[in-house]
Amino acid sequence: MNTYRKKLNKKAGLLFLLFSLSLTASSNPGAEAAAAGFKDVPAAHWAKSGIDAAVNKGYVEGYPGGLFMPDASVTRAEFIKMIVTATGQPVEATEGKWFESYVGAAQQAGLYAAGDFANSELEWNRKITRREMARIVARAAGLETKEDNKWMYLAAKTGLISGLGAGKLGEQEHTTRAQSVAAVERVLTVNSGGKLKVDKICCQQRGIGLA
Repeated sequence: MNTYRKKLNKKAGLLFLLFSLSLTASSNPGAEAAAAGFKDVPAAHWAKSGIDAAVNKGYVEGYPGGLFMPDASVTRAEFIKMIVTATGQPVEATEGKWFESYVGAAQQAGLYAAGDFANSELEWNRKITRREMARIVARAAGLETKEDNKWMYLAAKTGLISGLGAGKLGEQEHTTRAQSVAAVERVLTVNSGGKLKVDKICCQQRGIGLA
């Protein structure tokens, strides 16, 4: 009888565990999609691990049909939401545009300053450049400079931003979803005490000191 009860309890426990796991998966469809793999993010994609991590953490989502669109551009508002959400900044609800609460949180955290660009719907809906992204992630990682043209160099020499090949940083190029996620994940790594791999070849070719 005791043996039968033990088997019954073991089976009940297993069923409960499976049920709990199913609830967890269904409550986080983004994580489920990442686990299944996005159709447009193959295993060999350079940003796959970062994309999967970002989706699992919930600060970015995929698109219908199992797509992530890693090469799609990102607006300034979208990137601010990513970095604010990922770094856990307190966000207060507002009655204005959807991004205004995230902008407010970014200002409070020192990630965005009025001098960066005008705080207007038109400006926030513009595609963000890699230079603008570098400025935000550098601030998020605690870096400082009084020279606006130095943010990209700071981000590159610390590994927050990698080059695009052939010594190219692409400051004025638009940031992609994959690049955005990779940069945010690097901020999280630095802020948790981790170390980043620096694109030394790009830094050397651009004359960026690594000392």
